[in-house]
Amino acid sequence: MSSSDDSEQTKLEVQLEISNFQRDFPNCPYKMIEKIGQGTFSSVYKAVDTQHQHTSDCGEECNIVAVKRIYPTSSPTRILTELSILHSLSGHPNIAPLLNAIRHDDQVIAVLPYYPHANFKHYFRELSNNQTKSYLRSLLSALKHVHHKGYIHRDVKPSNFIFSPEKEAGVLIDFGLAQTEADKRDDSKFKQPKPIKLEKRRPFYIVDDKRPSIRANRAGTRGFRAPETRAIDIWSVGVILLSILTGQFPFFQSTDDVEAMLEISHIFGKQKMKQLACTLRKEIGLRHIVDKMSENPVDEEALDLLEKLLELDPSKRITASEALHHTYLQQ
Repeated sequence: MSSSDDSEQTKLEVQLEISNFQRDFPNCPYKMIEKIGQGTFSSVYKAVDTQHQHTSDCGEECNIVAVKRIYPTSSPTRILTELSILHSLSGHPNIAPLLNAIRHDDQVIAVLPYYPHANFKHYFRELSNNQTKSYLRSLLSALKHVHHKGYIHRDVKPSNFIFSPEKEAGVLIDFGLAQTEADKRDDSKFKQPKPIKLEKRRPFYIVDDKRPSIRANRAGTRGFRAPETRAIDIWSVGVILLSILTGQFPFFQSTDDVEAMLEISHIFGKQKMKQLACTLRKEIGLRHIVDKMSENPVDEEALDLLEKLLELDPSKRITASEALHHTYLQQ
């Protein structure tokens, strides 16, 4: 089958999907035009608002919106959390505001502005130094607001940050995995346990181990997740900047967390990863990797910011607010 046949088949499948959606959601005030995105828990469509006109952040009135159809298989708690967070974050220029939310039986849609934008993989190698700064300022400004409100996005990646290189502005989208930041536990209430002496043994694996595997309940897209859960959004910004500076996307191409750790240790070094595990104290050195992979000289201040964004120790990693005041973004 040729690529044109595949494309035609995809169009037919999308048309059928839209028809089924209109059938399942009668009297929906939004007429779907085309499918523009899909994730694990939802699909997103470019649509016409047949009843109202919404004013976009750029001040232009239009009746084109983005309709996010949340799958019925999503838990009610997840849906409520996403809509509540979107509503709470409305008003920031770098975060897509929630315009409307409608439920019909088990069908739920969230309506947001439609933002014309380019695909990251088509422009990230062509970004000028100033455009890179604008990208980071917009993204970090959005995350500063998210974190100030007490939330974690948990899935920061290029496809969830709609950026226009021409306008040098972007908006953060898709809060399907976002959650409220957990309160810090008061460690003073817990006593320090006594050390336990273990018999020294060589590492081994059990042959035909029948025990069930343990999987962590972690959010985020592989390659953009931090090695820990704290400051995960900032780590993801660092991974994006790493792609921009080196011209390689995705930079981390692991299929699981084990491969991700191997890739990370390849850059930072086995010894530094061991030091982190033992003492949580280390220094990061990415300059050699970036200089080797980049076709053009890299701004020294950009490298310094990159190191701070990709600090392995989350307690030492730069915050969104601090990053916005970094010398590189102030130039």
